[in-house]
Amino acid sequence: MEEQINKLIPLIKMNVGKLEKDMNRELMQYDITFSQSRVIILLYDSVYGNLSMKELEKIFQVTQQTMLGIVKRLEKKSW
Repeated sequence: MEEQINKLIPLIKMNVGKLEKDMNRELMQYDITFSQSRVIILLYDSVYGNLSMKELEKIFQVTQQTMLGIVKRLEKKSW
């Protein structure tokens, strides 16, 4: 079982990378990235109301610096 998982992981990573690249190309017309769109959707659909930066970092499993960059760019674009 572990051997099968180890074979699947690179394939999954490759597909996720391709999906993100394709989504970035499609979202270019809206001047946002795939990562930014995920944050917008989460905040828009959130049943939790306002989420803190710390909560966003945990949800998206990114560093504080990465999330701060995403949010700052969204604010700059008036999102």
